Amino acid sequence: MPTISKSKALQLGIPKNSLQTILFNKIDWNVPGAKKWLKEHNYANNGWRRTKNEIRFIQVNPIEDATYYSKKLSDGIILVYQQY
Repeated sequence: MPTISKSKALQLGIPKNSLQTILFNKIDWNVPGAKKWLKEHNYANNGWRRTKNEIRFIQVNPIEDATYYSKKLSDGIILVYQQY
């Protein structure tokens, strides 16, 4: 997903503190299982890609110069938030 400016994020109504992506550990999860979990928890599950260790599901566009922090869940899932 392309990075967007802070002003564009405001125009789109993206909160200043938002969930940017959800990571699923590839050892513990596959794409169908991750999509099922996302659907059950009311998260977006369309925009995804594989990286070396994770399956990433984008929730909102990354924002230029945002600060990122994460919250690790107990089941091989990491929620990545951005603040701008």
